[in-house]
Amino acid sequence: MYEAAISNSGLRVANNDFTMDVYRHLTANTSHNAIISPFSLHMVLGLTFFGAAGSTADAMMKGLRIKHSETLLKDYKDIIEQLSKSPELKMANTIYFAQDVQLNPIYQSQAVEYFNSELSKTDFTKPETAAKQMNDWVSNSTESTGRTRRNKNRRNNTP
Repeated sequence: MYEAAISNSGLRVANNDFTMDVYRHLTANTSHNAIISPFSLHMVLGLTFFGAAGSTADAMMKGLRIKHSETLLKDYKDIIEQLSKSPELKMANTIYFAQDVQLNPIYQSQAVEYFNSELSKTDFTKPETAAKQMNDWVSNSTESTGRTRRNKNRRNNTP
């Protein structure tokens, strides 16, 4: 299903190259097992890419192995719609941003339309409340099958 959704797109090539980079990096210095979804990583970084500009956007484009970004939004939308039809796979995105941050309106509409993302202003000065908000969202979005991972004591929280 995944291959059919992006078989003729630049996203397929970019994601395949990015996937190889990710696996090379992850396996370079470890003998541990890891489960990762390179497409999920590519998608969330792609979402971030569309909010970037200048040298940041250039660096992200290079890291994501994107050659041309003209059709990329449509490519992401097509695959997200295709994958969302699967009864076994649930996809959900939320952008949490500080209450004093104003997102660019074009970026907001791209995030919602092409990435099926929600936008949520969050009070990061109250870490317990912010962590609960995120954990509740994960639980609701995954029908309680997703692990809760947000720690109130960490600003940049990685699983």
